[in-house]
Amino acid sequence: MLINKVKIRNAIKYQSTNLILPIIVGFACGLEAIIVRTVIPSTFNFIIKLADLAGSFRILVPLAFLLTGALITGLLAKISGKTSGFGLDVAIRSYHLEAGLMSYSFTPLKFLSTFFTLGFGGSGGLVGPTASIGQGTASYFSRLFKLSYKDSRILALCGLAGCVSGLLHTPFGAAVFALELCYLGGIIYDDLIPVFISSVSAYIMSARIIRLIPLGNIFHQPHLFRTVIYDTPFPWSLDYIIYSILAALGTTVAGILFIKSFQWIQSFTQKRISVYYKPLIGAAMVGLVAAVFFRNNLTYVLGEAGNLVEYCASGAIYSLKMAFILLVGRWITTFLTVGFDGSGGLFAPTVLMGGLVGTIVARLLGIVNVKVLVTTGISAALVGVINVPIAAIIIVIEVFGISYLIPAVIGSTIAYLLARNFVIYPHIQNYQQYDRF
Repeated sequence: MLINKVKIRNAIKYQSTNLILPIIVGFACGLEAIIVRTVIPSTFNFIIKLADLAGSFRILVPLAFLLTGALITGLLAKISGKTSGFGLDVAIRSYHLEAGLMSYSFTPLKFLSTFFTLGFGGSGGLVGPTASIGQGTASYFSRLFKLSYKDSRILALCGLAGCVSGLLHTPFGAAVFALELCYLGGIIYDDLIPVFISSVSAYIMSARIIRLIPLGNIFHQPHLFRTVIYDTPFPWSLDYIIYSILAALGTTVAGILFIKSFQWIQSFTQKRISVYYKPLIGAAMVGLVAAVFFRNNLTYVLGEAGNLVEYCASGAIYSLKMAFILLVGRWITTFLTVGFDGSGGLFAPTVLMGGLVGTIVARLLGIVNVKVLVTTGISAALVGVINVPIAAIIIVIEVFGISYLIPAVIGSTIAYLLARNFVIYPHIQNYQQYDRF
């Protein structure tokens, strides 16, 4: 019996690019997620502790770090303009126009830019920058193994999904998120299996393997939804379904305002301010907002938004006044950080916005089970701002449990129907015309 060497060679190549490489990229991205979620929040917490020791000069410490970090971020942006901003825009553009390939310097420079932005007190999230770092890592392997255009794109999605999974600990949702992100809510099913393999590998690394290595407890930091969420039953009543609809409508409107405001700020800064000075100007205004309105609660508006997301996700109830203040305060400082080309993401601020709007609706209606509307708001916010309808539902289920399927579906459906044309990455539609297959 003759052995078909061509078929064997093609089979080995297929298994390598669709099984082995996604696993390797997933493990690498899991490690990167561990480093990012350990180093950056720890640095910001250290700065806050220094501020507490400064007594009456407390506000000057974070201000000094904010401005220093912004200067360095501006310098890095001058070296490579792709390191500024929320990261996912660069990842999407690279995926559609360059097969996901990025320069060798992108990954370290993006990490440093994010470190000096969020670690030094800028407002934003970790998911967007880390996902683009993961895509940059995948790019190394694509170049190393000289992958084809199609295989390079698949591996780019693997890197993106791997870092999201490593941060959120939602492997199913992260895989679908990566696919929907690049196609405005659509999914290319040929890419699903390798992307899912990479996402699960990153989850295994960041949530399990890290505990087994020596001193692994140092790096085992909790994921974005830090509090352990218990699968409590959804209150099956018509009233709660109506409440969820109201929360979804309110979050969708807030999401549209979120997008329009952010795009206006970006347009304004691009036309009038040098790329080197934009982070510094934004940081100065963030510091002013923190000093004037949040002097005694700096963590409300400075640093990455994970701690506030945790409080919302745990079902803790903010007062109506506090929820509104946090919503507006974090909204402003995030726009001043990311909109002025600081390196921070919009995923966590978007989730926080949804949770806070859900909380506000719950307080206005006098509802005790606030988590139902929080989950509705989170799902609606992810769809209304980022346009990932299936991923939003899966992420809510992975975090809160299957009992919250109904509010997740309500939030996702309403936001998709009303805000599908208001995605925060509108240029995706322009990039898709360059797809080659």
